[in-house]
Amino acid sequence: MTAAALAVLDDLSGLGPDVDDLLSAIIRAEQGAPLPLFAADARGPSPWRQLHGQPMTQALADVLQRVEDLSDGQGFQLLQLQMREVGVQPRDGLSRQGLALWAATHHRAAFDEAYRLRREVRRCRMRTLRGRETRASVLDNPLGRERLRRRLADAFDATGRTGHCRVLTYEDGDGLHYLIDHGSNLRHIQTVDRGPAGFEERRVGLRPRRRDYVHFAPSTGVLSVGAWDAQTLRAYGKAFGELLFADPDWFELGPLVSLEPLRDLGRRALMPTADVIEARLVGLKLKVPGTDDTLMTLESEDVFRAVERGDALGMLEHGELISARVRVRVSGVPRRRILELKPPGTVGYDWRRGGGAVRAFLLKRGFMATEAS
Repeated sequence: MTAAALAVLDDLSGLGPDVDDLLSAIIRAEQGAPLPLFAADARGPSPWRQLHGQPMTQALADVLQRVEDLSDGQGFQLLQLQMREVGVQPRDGLSRQGLALWAATHHRAAFDEAYRLRREVRRCRMRTLRGRETRASVLDNPLGRERLRRRLADAFDATGRTGHCRVLTYEDGDGLHYLIDHGSNLRHIQTVDRGPAGFEERRVGLRPRRRDYVHFAPSTGVLSVGAWDAQTLRAYGKAFGELLFADPDWFELGPLVSLEPLRDLGRRALMPTADVIEARLVGLKLKVPGTDDTLMTLESEDVFRAVERGDALGMLEHGELISARVRVRVSGVPRRRILELKPPGTVGYDWRRGGGAVRAFLLKRGFMATEAS
């Protein structure tokens, strides 16, 4: 997703001359020379200045997202191991981000192998909010986004996460995408530093940055929020209701997600679409009929096949479906993804790669409502 890649580009910009040089080399290699039409149109924020105002290519977006995945502790170690495997000594003094960019620029095969071994899915568990009605037109504008930033900053400050807030936004055919950076709760860690008298142990306060993701689909009026607690979810619902519809009470939790297609259609509910080329039910939790709220969990490589072979078909037909896990394969995305559905309004999936295809699949197959109630 270009919105996520733009955020990574913004994070990498300004980390120092070494990183800046490597980042420029990656942009030249994957983006190409700026077109004359765009070269004089640097649009203000640092990502656009790096790109000379032109749209980001998919190749550059993919590399930047891989750089982000390999910029943590585990990725750093994997890259060092891969460098040693091919007999290459990395440059001294490179940071995690610097090593990932250096490997992507000069040793792409080792970089790709380290990414393959990394194989971490950073899944953002989405919560979905419905508007009072479906309305395609929205009020989003730069002034409104500044009010959004201030309102969210106040909400974060009230929960002890500081008043820092930054909003990055991107619009495409899939809707409006927002990435919100803010401070997390304060932590303390023990560090070891070299001082004038030798090594010293210190206790350092650390406030990690959080990045939440919000998506609005004008065609359905659905706001999807990647946030971790109910308080933050409510803050996003009110702030985006004011931004998009001048009404802080526009969005509310409602019966958006349904598992009834699994009961009514069986396997046919998971038929492929244009972009989701495979879908398989691998987990199902249901309330057993005729009992005092007894829950049953079914897990299999193919739950429908297991149900058909056993005696659970009647439970599927008459029990209350609580949640489901579906493994999907999206066209152009190398790894299969686990999609989690829990009525009335919880959807969990990896929004960074194939998120638009997953949303379209859910809508077409009837797992998500297309109109407001």
